[in-house]
Amino acid sequence: MDKKPFILYVDDDPDDRELFGYALTTCGADYDLITADDGFDALKILASGEKPKCLYIDINMPVMSGLELLKIIKSNSLYALLPVFIFTTAANEESIEEAKRLGAADVIIKPRSIQGLINYLHSCFSTTVMRNEFL
Repeated sequence: MDKKPFILYVDDDPDDRELFGYALTTCGADYDLITADDGFDALKILASGEKPKCLYIDINMPVMSGLELLKIIKSNSLYALLPVFIFTTAANEESIEEAKRLGAADVIIKPRSIQGLINYLHSCFSTTVMRNEFL
C-alpha cells in the first residue's frame, strides 16, 4: 500500500500544531500531517529522505527562525522547488518581503479562529491549482 503524501508544519507552539492538524483533517484534505517544533527538527525530517508535498512554517521560533529555515531549504537543490508557505501571526512588511525574496510561495497571516483556518485550508486544498501545481 502506498504511503499517503504529507504536509510538514513547523511551529514551536503545540496548540497551533494541534489546531493545524485538526483543521487539516476537518477541511477534508487527503494528506497526513507531520509536525516539527523547530527548524532543526524540520531539517531532520527532510534529511530522512521523505519529501513533503509542501511546508507551512511559522516565523518566530526559538533557536532558528522560520526565515532562516526557509533560506536553508531553498538553498538545497533537492527542496528548491518545494512549496513553502510562511504561516504566522508575526508578519510585518519587512518579514513578508524577506520571505518572498527567499522563495516562499506565500505569506499567510494565521486566521484568528479555527473556522477561519479550516476555511483557508479547505480553499487551498480544493482548488485545482493547489492540487496540481503544489500538491
